[in-house]
This record gives sequence, C-alpha cells and structure tokens, in this order.
Amino acid sequence: MSNKINLIWKSEENNSFVIGEILNSDHRYYFRYNLEEVKRAMEEGFNLLEGFPRVNSKYFSEEQFKLFTNWIEEGQKVNDLTFDMFKGFAYGQFRFEENNKDNDEEIA
Repeated sequence: MSNKINLIWKSEENNSFVIGEILNSDHRYYFRYNLEEVKRAMEEGFNLLEGFPRVNSKYFSEEQFKLFTNWIEEGQKVNDLTFDMFKGFAYGQFRFEENNKDNDEEIA
C-alpha cells in the first residue's frame, strides 16, 4: 500500500498537472509542490494553494493537512478520516491519485 499521493489539478483547457505530492510517514504528513508542473499549470491559471504559499518549500504536519481534510469533509460526511480516503478523491479541479513510483528523493 502506497503512502504517497499525487495531487492533480485540471485546467479549464482540460490539461492535467501533477502539482504536488503528499506523503504519510509514521503518522507525519508532508507536502511538496512539483515545481516544473506548477510552473506549467500557472500558465493555465493555477494559483498556489492556501496555506502552501512557497513553491520551493516542503511542508510538514503532525496531523493531516486541514485544507485537504476540509475538501473530503465537504465531499463526504465522515467521522474517521484516513489517509487512504484521499486516494481517488476529487474536489473541484483537484483529484488525488495513488503514487506507486519509487522516487529516489523522499519528501521528509
């Protein structure tokens, strides 16, 4: 079971960009933007996410990131939110897809 999820943004022109990656490791959560994809997505109207204002930064939280959990809570009424619930979830122009690739570079 993968503990990485890609965050994908779809433009009005129907182009999809893997704008970031979320990692769940030992009950810690990490997020980073995919710099090249974000640059391309911004050309088609993408704006950086609320709470993640720096494209070159890696973000860390001891809890799941509130922005993303709010998306799921709006889309599905759940009491116990798990990391796996993100896989395949879509919200507006965003969707989460499992990342099965073994990257040499870890987020953490």
